[in-house]
Amino acid sequence: MNFDTKTGLLQGSGNVTLKRDDLTITSDKCEGDYKGNSARMWGNVKAYGKWSDQSLDFSCQELKASFSHPESVAMVGSVKGKFGDRSLECYDIEMIGDRFIATKVKKFKDESEGISLSCDTIKGFIVKENLQEFQAEGKVSMEIINQKDRSVTKISGGKAVYSRDRGSIIMSGGAVAVQKGRKVTAKNIVFYPATNKIEAKGSPSISFEVE
Repeated sequence: MNFDTKTGLLQGSGNVTLKRDDLTITSDKCEGDYKGNSARMWGNVKAYGKWSDQSLDFSCQELKASFSHPESVAMVGSVKGKFGDRSLECYDIEMIGDRFIATKVKKFKDESEGISLSCDTIKGFIVKENLQEFQAEGKVSMEIINQKDRSVTKISGGKAVYSRDRGSIIMSGGAVAVQKGRKVTAKNIVFYPATNKIEAKGSPSISFEVE
């Protein structure tokens, strides 16, 4: 580890470990700015501990962190891991305080809400460990498991907006919803996870599976 006391810059390689409060990050190499309160780490990066009072456990190829307010962490390349009740596989993610944005999302899953999805981009925020809102865009494919009867609803389209306060998911851009025994298509579909209710708006069509 090389540290310049005048500039506050540091460089390190080989089993690098950075600790900040409840967060630990390890990597092959790193560079940091002590005065700027920031760091960049790359090569077999692993981050674990707590972030915004939630458990975090991630791996990626590169990570940039800023510990100035608001604190932020950005991970790039084969990102995979968990934060709170959520698991994620994507190309990159940036978390600023309680907000997040991720791209090329292979899987985003929230166990407590029973929601899993894939999409091009997702952004949202978390309040008191609960997923409060998110907006997913680009080839959105979702699966929602009802928390009471464990029934499954699948919804797809171009854009999805979830609101915990409203208790709904709005899918637009050629929306399709599939439940046991029926398929609904429309320009826009509003789905209520708590009741499994579907509202189809704009050229709605419904088909039933005949056994």
